[in-house]
Amino acid sequence: LVMMNGDQFVEASHVMAADLVSSFGEDNGAIINECFVRLTSRQPKKQEEQILDKLIVEQQEHFLTNESDAKALLEVGNADPSKDAADTARVAAITVLVNMIMNFDESLRHL
Repeated sequence: LVMMNGDQFVEASHVMAADLVSSFGEDNGAIINECFVRLTSRQPKKQEEQILDKLIVEQQEHFLTNESDAKALLEVGNADPSKDAADTARVAAITVLVNMIMNFDESLRHL
């Protein structure tokens, strides 16, 4: 549970998410691939990519309608959430994605 909910892991997920959104914008496939490679050292399987794409879409919809949830997530830790102001829902959704991949067994073996 510390890996999923610990402030330092949530903050690390946020920082990586902001970087991914800055680099790849709305391209979910590129974000998923880059994140997966950085954290697991392999490309995602097609089924994994489909599941993770669905996660992004669902999370972004949630954060668009629940802006306070997005802001609360991005305020965890010391990273500056103000730089994400234009894309708060997007960065929050990608933060959830990064945090999920961080918790894959393959990622935990790389820490």
